[in-house]
Amino acid sequence: VLVDVAGARRLLLLYGMCTCLALVGLRYSTTPNWAIGCCAAVEFFSSINWPAGIVILGAHYGMDENESNGRFERGLYVMSLASRCGSLLSIPLSSLLIKWTDITWRGVAGLAAFAALGGVVVFWVYLMDSPRKVHDPQNPIRTVSQPSSNNETDHHPYHPSFHSWSNPRASPPRKAIDFCSSVFHTVLPSLRAVLVSRVFWAVAAAHAGATMVKSSERIVGTYFRDTSFGMVTESKAGAMTVFLS
Repeated sequence: VLVDVAGARRLLLLYGMCTCLALVGLRYSTTPNWAIGCCAAVEFFSSINWPAGIVILGAHYGMDENESNGRFERGLYVMSLASRCGSLLSIPLSSLLIKWTDITWRGVAGLAAFAALGGVVVFWVYLMDSPRKVHDPQNPIRTVSQPSSNNETDHHPYHPSFHSWSNPRASPPRKAIDFCSSVFHTVLPSLRAVLVSRVFWAVAAAHAGATMVKSSERIVGTYFRDTSFGMVTESKAGAMTVFLS
């Protein structure tokens, strides 16, 4: 819903910067709760990548009826491959950096923060919401002043869910009421369309199950180390955890 209202590029930039800040916070964390909160923030802010990427691909390649070479599908394949390869490479590389160099886990978090900042720079320089506009939300909330006379009409671009709100000279309470009305007419239809989709719930259930499995895999190595009476060393348990992840 936020991608539709605010635009994919804006949210990628904002969430990318928040990811960078969360990694910096992890770098300088001093308590377990602080570190856990920063890790949760990284996971949360990283969740915007797939929805925003699909919206941008659809705006560039999914709306052209004459498109016959499958660039939208290839874009989805490349996105999936890139995210999967990044996950597969980052875990062992981070572990090897800690093992073979003098870099600690705090240093790895700092390197990840620089990588996130580099991604934000790439988004800022090269990314556009649509082929013709840098910022082009799919379902925006717009502010349009009222015409000064009855003979004048608003010449705003047509949008399927367009809902203008509030004369700029209106009182603050009236602006607040009109804005809430605009949100009601703009955000709720998108949210309703998502919630009634069977595909959404099927993917959500599959993702929840996969997350539970991945979470359980991370403690298998620790379990074997604690129950093997010294047969499984700490390094072997760590390698098992990295391999299963």
